[in-house]
Amino acid sequence: MGLFSNKRQKKQQQEKEEFLRRLDGRELHYVVRRNQSGSGPAEQVLGKGGRIMTASGQVRLMAGDTEVFLNDHPETVSCGELMSLNGVMFQGYNQLIDRDDTIICYYAYYRK
Repeated sequence: MGLFSNKRQKKQQQEKEEFLRRLDGRELHYVVRRNQSGSGPAEQVLGKGGRIMTASGQVRLMAGDTEVFLNDHPETVSCGELMSLNGVMFQGYNQLIDRDDTIICYYAYYRK
């Protein structure tokens, strides 16, 4: 490791925490799970509507009235916005299904 690696890790952790704070309470249009199959990735729609909840020290994703992703350790979850900026992808251990999972959430937009 170099001299500045600790500083870089702290900055990355702060940016991730800020990103999760911005996502908290965001309404969703629909939620999909990405599955790796033999012929490539496939997406399964989990539900329409929902919300991202990150304020309680957990990452919790809801699709309609159903909880589809839960992780009590947000530092272990990697997340990032899609290139189109109309959604976010979460990757990490899902406690509800006891394995690693990839969930893609598409934001809901309302016309004013």
